[in-house]
Amino acid sequence: MLTGQYLHTLDDKKRLVLPAKFRDDFGTNTDDKIVYVTIEIANRGTWLSLHTAESMKRLRERAERAADENEDGEWYLRKLGADTEEFRLDPQWRLTLTDRFVEAAKLKRDVTVLGVFSRIEVWDVETWKQVDQSLAHQAPQLRKALYRAGPEP
Repeated sequence: MLTGQYLHTLDDKKRLVLPAKFRDDFGTNTDDKIVYVTIEIANRGTWLSLHTAESMKRLRERAERAADENEDGEWYLRKLGADTEEFRLDPQWRLTLTDRFVEAAKLKRDVTVLGVFSRIEVWDVETWKQVDQSLAHQAPQLRKALYRAGPEP
């Protein structure tokens, strides 16, 4: 399970080292270490989501179902496909990001890497501080969404 919050840096080649705690989810052999990176855009900011093959499959299937149901879903599916790329982690567990992804998420040298259960998010450190502060104030209200989603396990 991908959880936790870590401060990391992008090196001069725009490489990000995957936190050790997250590595088991991304395979053990060099051939397995595939990461699907998507550009995520929302009202609170822009960030990168890193998905395992299984996580990406679930997201794609959900987006395809939404596309079958309405036009907004079709447009989201199109944007998701265009803003997703497959990357391979190197033997040192580094992910080399392209300029397009770094610029889209407005990443600078310092980044915050979050585990969000089924995916990893990479945020510019200052942007995440602002979002995290806002979420902390809204936590009681946001927690209600958990109960609207179904009964407690």
